[in-house]
Amino acid sequence: MAQRLPNREKALRRIAKLLGITMLLALAFGAGVLYENEHVLQVNHAAWALKKCNLSQAYAPRFCLRGFTGFRDTYEQIVFAVEEDQRPVLIQEISRTKGWTAESVPAEDFLAFSKAFWYKEFPPIPEGMVFDAWFYRETHEPSGYVHVATGSLSPIGAIGYGFEFAVYDIETGLMIFIDQFG
Repeated sequence: MAQRLPNREKALRRIAKLLGITMLLALAFGAGVLYENEHVLQVNHAAWALKKCNLSQAYAPRFCLRGFTGFRDTYEQIVFAVEEDQRPVLIQEISRTKGWTAESVPAEDFLAFSKAFWYKEFPPIPEGMVFDAWFYRETHEPSGYVHVATGSLSPIGAIGYGFEFAVYDIETGLMIFIDQFG
């Protein structure tokens, strides 16, 4: 016959069991936070942007600005500056890389193109700035709201529902990469 434990011992075992479960959950949570932080630290968004534009990741600085929003529809913008000694080499690579057009894009044309985006939070671009090259790859056909690129970006035509777009300025090393879907 099983021996019945007094109420106090039952309560102590129950508390010990709850403490054990709580400690396991806290340990799992802590491990998840450490993994997440380590994972985030390893991502170089500038290198990822260069890769998406068919360029060598060797030009990527360790620091960049990144904005991301969305769930089903997403918008990501990555802004960084290429090191001064790498700028002439990068423009040479751009001139022979598929998807890139090594032609001038005045700031006004870039800003006009940006009107097609749902999110218009661009870094301040100095008046009179002229980008030296641009990249465009459509990832989803044009949608019902048709916006046609104009000016120096007119070869793009109707802007896709999803696209990857970048501009590069050799003088400042400024690269702006945009990944839009939705």
